[in-house]
Amino acid sequence: MTFLQSLSFRLTAVPHEKRQILLTFAAAVSIFLPYYVSACVLVGIALYVLCGRQRRIRIVSMPYSKLIFAVIGVGCLVSLGYANYVGALVSVLIACALVTGLYLRSFMTRRLFNRILDVLCVGGLCVSVAAILQKLAGGADVRPFVVFDNPNFFATVMEMMVLIAVYRLMGNPRHSNFYFSAALLAAFGVYLSGSLSAFAVCVAGVALYLLLRGHTKTGVLIIVLAAGFVLLATEALPHLMMLLGSASNSDAAETAGKSASELLTVRSAENVGCSVSNRLSIWKTALLAIPDHLLFGQGPNTYAMIYSKYLGPAFSHAHNMILEMLLNYGIIGGGAIVFFAFQQVHAAMRKIREHKSTTTNLLLVVLCLMMLAHGMTDVTLVWPQTALMFLLVFSSSGIRTVPQARCFVLRAPDFAPNPEFKRNVM
Repeated sequence: MTFLQSLSFRLTAVPHEKRQILLTFAAAVSIFLPYYVSACVLVGIALYVLCGRQRRIRIVSMPYSKLIFAVIGVGCLVSLGYANYVGALVSVLIACALVTGLYLRSFMTRRLFNRILDVLCVGGLCVSVAAILQKLAGGADVRPFVVFDNPNFFATVMEMMVLIAVYRLMGNPRHSNFYFSAALLAAFGVYLSGSLSAFAVCVAGVALYLLLRGHTKTGVLIIVLAAGFVLLATEALPHLMMLLGSASNSDAAETAGKSASELLTVRSAENVGCSVSNRLSIWKTALLAIPDHLLFGQGPNTYAMIYSKYLGPAFSHAHNMILEMLLNYGIIGGGAIVFFAFQQVHAAMRKIREHKSTTTNLLLVVLCLMMLAHGMTDVTLVWPQTALMFLLVFSSSGIRTVPQARCFVLRAPDFAPNPEFKRNVM
């Protein structure tokens, strides 16, 4: 107790601006630690925000923020009404994540945002290398996930990491080698995860971002190189390495060939077919269950509660963001969530049209499109690590902006950083 009191005193003694920076860096670093650490950071930041009146005012001053908190609150009550205690706990964590994201948004500056993205790039490099080692140690049947509890969560983090690294590469060419390495290794991490939808979304999202920035040829080249790499890695290269190892009759060559084959083999056709079949069964089960609680759903974690009733596959969620939302919150709550998300994307697109903070808002819009596309086959953002990473990018929408020189091609990096405005008072 004495230690906690001492820690609380030290935190409150830190100047407000430095405290905000400390909390932001803590959120960024926790993404690359076990999920329970990320969850504790989310809860800790949320408690800190809610304990201060001015900080509470910050998070509810954003348009429609009260609406989304009301939806989450109703979802928690509905969960308790159906004895869905896991769903109630998840609702609390979602509320903490929203509090954290809106608070970070309230004081975000361009300089701080770029520093945070650099921290994410370093973390992405570390976990990408760890994923390669895990794959080599585990063999061809292993889908690496490092500290993310599930290969699909790992794929989502790496998917976002590729886009972030490309954004920083274009905005800070002085460190191009670092950002290029981060993007390349993160893309390889997405491939190693075995999530085909994540890999396709990653390639398409980066190509779209480059296209919107005016680099059409580079975007097309990335699509061609990605397709060529998949064909080479899955068909030609593993067999070639094995043949070279056999022809040389060298133990070292045979070991190298076997390692390369196991590293580049992610999922068999049979495994992919089984995954597609499972998803179709899950979606059918969700569609059968939605009409039973059409208005308000049964709260988060509904699919895990009802799949046995409809003889569906045993999974924790519906593997589709829209179906999951309708199961959990019904058409009323789901409609409110869609309205809130649409307002955020619309605001970012309006800033792009007005040439205000164009590249950061473009990053947010493309990332939202990527998460929406990936969300058609999985539910990956309702997780502490993936949610934190998305919210850190979302916080860029709070950067104060000034009009940028009007142009149709966004080849140039963003305008000079905003002056350090005096709103970091709490």
